[in-house]
This record gives sequence, structure tokens and C-alpha cells, in this order.
Amino acid sequence: MVTHKTQAVVLTCIDFRTYDHAERVLEQAIAERFGVESFDIISLAGGARNLLQDKRRDVVLEDLATSVRLHDPDLIILVNHEDCGAYGGSAQFSDADEEEQFHQEQLEQAAAIARQYVPAEKVKTFYLTLSKSLEHQLA
Repeated sequence: MVTHKTQAVVLTCIDFRTYDHAERVLEQAIAERFGVESFDIISLAGGARNLLQDKRRDVVLEDLATSVRLHDPDLIILVNHEDCGAYGGSAQFSDADEEEQFHQEQLEQAAAIARQYVPAEKVKTFYLTLSKSLEHQLA
């Protein structure tokens, strides 16, 4: 029962810094990286981290299923960002490379879970820096 079509559903963090009002960083990054101009958004503290937590996973999967049922997105995009408070922030890491590697691993694990429910090619991940640029597409 698709009522409206969107290009993607994005699972991201609630952190306002990832969706700056002036530049609309998240929207710009997704458009540049994936050519996506319209998307549903699921915003929860820690973004993709919620797929890795048993007590939160069902909420995310239910929201993803609703987006798929109502809006038939072509992609599911999982986003993590630097200095995420849900992970304890950048202070938890010895440097930016360690932090990025950690988030890459988290995103890969979350993508593996999402791929159990949708075709693998539909799931994309990326890491967003707070310098307002999309640094890396991780999968």
C-alpha cells in the first residue's frame, strides 16, 4: 500500500549538529553522496546504534517497515557521526582515526542486521563529521 514514494529512509542521530538549519548538512550530504533528494527520517540518539541494541532494535525495525510499506524507499541509509554523545563523545577515543574506525565497525554491524530484512544493495552507511562535510561512505 504505497501512498507516496520516497527515495530513501535515513536512520540518524537526534544531534542537532547533524542537521544544521543554515546548511541542512544531512540533507546536503545525502543528496551529494547518493543522489537522494527526498527521504523519510528516523532520528534516535545514537543513530545506527539502535539496531545493535536488543531493547531498541524492534522500534527501529518497525519504523523502517512502516517507511517501506508506505513510501517504498529505494535505499536505507544508516548514519553515525563524530562526537556522538550516545557513544560517550569523541573523548572516548584516543584520536579521530580510532573514533572513525569504531563507527565504521558499528555501521557495518548495523547494516548486517538491516540486510536481514531488506535486499543488501538497499542498505548504505556513512559517517558524518561535524565539520559539515561527508567524510566517508563506509559501505
